Amino acid sequence: MTDLYTERLLSYWNPNLRGFHDQDYTHMASETSSLCGDEVEFRVTLKDGLLETVDVWARGCCLSECCAAMLAKLARGKPLVWLDTFTDQDWVNHVNVPVGESRKKSCLMLPLRCLRRAFTN
Repeated sequence: MTDLYTERLLSYWNPNLRGFHDQDYTHMASETSSLCGDEVEFRVTLKDGLLETVDVWARGCCLSECCAAMLAKLARGKPLVWLDTFTDQDWVNHVNVPVGESRKKSCLMLPLRCLRRAFTN
């Protein structure tokens, strides 16, 4: 895999996968990368211990925006405990895009940090 923005990643470059709905969310958080300025916000509805609704808004590079949409889709329907057991390395493996350490810390990990923060506030 030599192309940074693989077809799989770019399939999440879709405005229909990002945005908020007119509903009551139970948890939310926003996060901005201090390295590059990318922004991510998650709004989640937790119901019966499940991440029922996971909506996201992101602004930044393709990597952070696509990863945010990918994580929202992945997390929907999962039990809340999944966030505790899903490791940073699990996320890196799931995204499966070769990036340097600085882009990994700033762009790829930003959505996961933000989603976890929604449940630690």
